[in-house]
Amino acid sequence: MTIKKSVKVAGPAVGAFICGAPDAAGSAGSVVAKAKAVGVIRGQKRIITIGFEPEALAEIDAAAARCRISRAAWINLACSKAAAE
Repeated sequence: MTIKKSVKVAGPAVGAFICGAPDAAGSAGSVVAKAKAVGVIRGQKRIITIGFEPEALAEIDAAAARCRISRAAWINLACSKAAAE
């Protein structure tokens, strides 16, 4: 028989406590600071998670294969081109 511990759900007071820490990223009202704090830094890049519809992902994979580059490289290239416009 497995012993299961009950899990308490953290309330707003816990969130306020964590956001009030001296090393919390940015101010509580700064959306930009919060957005920059998301992700893990690996080398010079910030690693993020993004979701795609299965059909779009298949198209991205096909385009990346035609260019003989990785999916991540293709997405990076597409984003760079779109941002430059």
